[in-house]
Amino acid sequence: MIRLVYIVFLTVLCVFAELVLRSFGLLFPFAAFFVFYAATAFGPRPAFAAAILAACGLDFAGGCGASHPWSFLALSAVIGLSFFWLHQVESESILLHSVPGAAIPFLVWLISLVFLSEHRFSAFADQLPGVILASFLASILLPVMIYALDTLNEKLGLDLYTDAKIKLKLQ
Repeated sequence: MIRLVYIVFLTVLCVFAELVLRSFGLLFPFAAFFVFYAATAFGPRPAFAAAILAACGLDFAGGCGASHPWSFLALSAVIGLSFFWLHQVESESILLHSVPGAAIPFLVWLISLVFLSEHRFSAFADQLPGVILASFLASILLPVMIYALDTLNEKLGLDLYTDAKIKLKLQ
């Protein structure tokens, strides 16, 4: 039960933070970071539940509803990235997680670009500098977020992100 409350609370918190930044015109995918974390630490079912909740919040809440609800597709791609990262990459060091941290903003942005733009090239050229900055900041933030959430999970007795690779090898 505590895991459910934890996932819902942090999903809502990340969606709120992302919506606040979107209101200033910044694309920084906090919800995608948490979905990446949840997919690796807790597995696919909790990750898809968090993705559905986050997509509903991002696409329909806050008075900035999207005409094309693309967030679930982007968050599903992030779940796919998390499983690829868990199964294919030797990611023992938390600092190595700056790589998916840098990839997540690009992944979310490219999927949103397909749905949100009539003039894709001009939107690509206009938004690329912001996405590069978001990618740089995300490469720093994701390892910090993993460390902070693992510390919290350890106190709550929940599954840890850093133990996901060990659990995978034992199965």
